[in-house]
Amino acid sequence: MREDLARIGITLPNDLLAQLDESIFNNGHSSRSDAIRDALRRYIRHHEWMNDVKGERVGIFEIVYNPVLTI
Repeated sequence: MREDLARIGITLPNDLLAQLDESIFNNGHSSRSDAIRDALRRYIRHHEWMNDVKGERVGIFEIVYNPVLTI
């Protein structure tokens, strides 16, 4: 094992593990560890970015309605 890596253990529900395995297959990750490292990097980047946002936040909801469409 490389010296700059640490080994951890996690417990996941079976359905979440199945979703992870499907994601690995669909997104080209080489292993579960690779996929989890990628997910953790994205999680950390997102929360660092969110913590940098100061002041009021504004959101927009858009609804597209087609009255002609029938089901």
